[in-house]
Amino acid sequence: MDESENLRLQGNKYFAEKKYYNALNAYTESLAKDSNNLLAISNRAQTLINLNSFDLAYVDAQKALSLDEKHAKSQFRLVTALHGMKMHILAEEAAEKFGIKKTSDESFKKDSVVVIVPSAKLEDTQSVHKLEIMQKKPEKNVKGNTIDFTSVPSDLIPNLTKTLATSGVEMQMHYRMLNKNIEDWAKYVIQFTDSSKFVKLTQHFANNTFLDNTINGLKKIALTEGQASFFGDVLIGYSLVLGTSFDMNMMLLDDVTKQNLVDFVDRFGQNRPELLALLSMLGS
Repeated sequence: MDESENLRLQGNKYFAEKKYYNALNAYTESLAKDSNNLLAISNRAQTLINLNSFDLAYVDAQKALSLDEKHAKSQFRLVTALHGMKMHILAEEAAEKFGIKKTSDESFKKDSVVVIVPSAKLEDTQSVHKLEIMQKKPEKNVKGNTIDFTSVPSDLIPNLTKTLATSGVEMQMHYRMLNKNIEDWAKYVIQFTDSSKFVKLTQHFANNTFLDNTINGLKKIALTEGQASFFGDVLIGYSLVLGTSFDMNMMLLDDVTKQNLVDFVDRFGQNRPELLALLSMLGS
């Protein structure tokens, strides 16, 4: 039995003991050894559901289904995650395509759901933001649930974040764990060297709060020229990939962050026209 599978089985033991953060750690380590371990991805989706992190569970369930579109438990978990995000219309549509019976919100908390695997495949959707756009009817007074990482045992956080994220769901988990201390988050960020990969992994949640935390965190640590160049490339990457939504987030930065960004560009970006152009959005 390979190392990835051993770690997955360890995660199953933790899950059975309701030690969900330990299980999350084990499944994540399993995926670091084999990113295509279907059962580890699907089991992590269920763990995230149990931790009320339905948005991240959805991404894992979708990844599992990209490996095996007929994997019944992953189908069930994807629909459960959609219900958890209060996207009941999309959940019902997915359940119908998957042939899942009893599709009410309450029924998905039970194990008695009958699953019939169909030939139809759920349309691929890359992010929660797109899901919200796809929703046919607005839900009233809905606020999505997210995992409260303040309750993660402090000794587990280094283990959960010791391996750099390789997927969007892992990156968002790491950000939620580390951004309680923005210096810790900044130290994690500068371990990356591929700016395009970092942009790809963070673009779906790179809002103004994320930018505030990242820019202010980097201000607090001593950046080398190489690290500063990497982050400059990240900012330029966001402007290219996100377009007007990035421009809006830039304008929503708080005053401290704006000044820190100005200081950053003054120090590291004088020979980079693309970075200087960012200051025009700040009115500088």
